Amino acid sequence: MASNFFQNAQNFTVNNAQFVSNPQTFNYNSGSGDWVVFAEIQEGLDILLKASLPQAAHDSSERDPPPRCHPGTRQDYIAQIIQWSLNKKDRIGRMLWMQGPAGVGKSAVAQTVAETLDDKLGAAFFFSRLNSGDDPDCFFTTLAYQLATKITPFGDILDQKIRRDPTLVTKAMTQQFEALIVAPVRELQNKGIDVGELVIIIDGLDECATMESQRNIIEIVATSVQEQSTPFLWIFFSRPEPHIITVFTSSRLLSLSLHLELPVSRDVDNEITQYLTDEMANLRREHGLPLSWPSENDIGTLVKLSAGLFIYTATIIRFIRAYDSLGPEDQLRLVLSLAKKSNEVRTTHPLFELDSLYMLIMQRVPSQVLLTTQKILILTSVGSRNDAKMAANILNLSESQLQYAYRSLHSVLNLACSNEEAPQNSELRALTLTFYHASFMEFLWDPRRSGKFCLRLECATTLRSDLLGKVNEIHKNSKREFKLIWYWTVPTCCGRQFSLG
Repeated sequence: MASNFFQNAQNFTVNNAQFVSNPQTFNYNSGSGDWVVFAEIQEGLDILLKASLPQAAHDSSERDPPPRCHPGTRQDYIAQIIQWSLNKKDRIGRMLWMQGPAGVGKSAVAQTVAETLDDKLGAAFFFSRLNSGDDPDCFFTTLAYQLATKITPFGDILDQKIRRDPTLVTKAMTQQFEALIVAPVRELQNKGIDVGELVIIIDGLDECATMESQRNIIEIVATSVQEQSTPFLWIFFSRPEPHIITVFTSSRLLSLSLHLELPVSRDVDNEITQYLTDEMANLRREHGLPLSWPSENDIGTLVKLSAGLFIYTATIIRFIRAYDSLGPEDQLRLVLSLAKKSNEVRTTHPLFELDSLYMLIMQRVPSQVLLTTQKILILTSVGSRNDAKMAANILNLSESQLQYAYRSLHSVLNLACSNEEAPQNSELRALTLTFYHASFMEFLWDPRRSGKFCLRLECATTLRSDLLGKVNEIHKNSKREFKLIWYWTVPTCCGRQFSLG
């Protein structure tokens, strides 16, 4: 904006002038000591983008590759949701809630629905507690930004509104929704512009930062649907947490929404068999393995171990594909060994098979780097960013050391580099650590499930010493006096809260 300040000006002279420009102001010095400061106006949508979470979008590079349904799986559920979205005549309510326990594939269904809807999709937000995608203050700003890029006149109105009042993006959720979504829709409707029945998808609502925020989001949307202040269709995916169930089953919400359940069921064994067969065929081609590998009995055993949980099946495939192993055949033998343990132990715990697989994965972490690996997991899961490079700096690790500590966990974590061509340890390389599923860290925080691998108090205490040592180092090397107030709380394996600050 500053570079165009004198656009179309003519017939004037500036003597002994000095111009200084920065992202916020444009300063003019007349040479006589008089300064005139002109505020630079930021683009409204740029302000909105900075207040949003781009990584929460269904097509974000930070979620690539996202979980999606394997061809031929979950077809009935996907078809039912698509039918509800597109068929106005038979539609029940303008809100849909699909609930199911951890690991059944809700996010995969949500992703597949989002991709299938294509032009009918207005916006999507995939909450992720572990991957820095759980901030409720960025929820409606993110939806508004996506709608602005989808609907040009909506974006034009929003751009002007935020230019006039940039604080709109900092308001409470109710005020954000009214100013950033309802008001532009109302203005378009007054101009005779039809926004249409676009679908908005919210996945992993239970991973939003607080229960109060989760309830507020549902209530705000329900009020809009009830008052018909927006024309959108809202699809929620979440675990069946008690407070979410209470809101969706209230008398007001029952009349506004359709409820679907995605249960843990052996009815999906055929779909899991299909997925495993296709993925094993890919592995067979990649590694030149015989057509007899794996046997039908092996596939049947894996299906039984999966026990209706797609997350188990997906984790198995990533584990067998391990690049740091002796090969798929050896990895498959390790997984099949879990079947014997399963037969020996009788339990009704719904996640027993998944926990056994996670235990096997943790056992593959070399003992000499186990504590370092645990510290990395804590730092990347409870911090505000899933910045692996930050964790490496705190722990005084090189990039190669970080990768070595991580390499045994590739089936549950993904370490991505933003600039592969830049040299290791270069400032140009941004390393991002993302979790494939929240259930892995839930396993590690619970001593009843993870045993000796629990991120227990001792591990957190050692990490606190590392952090304080790093702060002391920064303080010694700083030429300025500064006061540090730092309070960082993480869940412990004992179910208590433990301060790292």
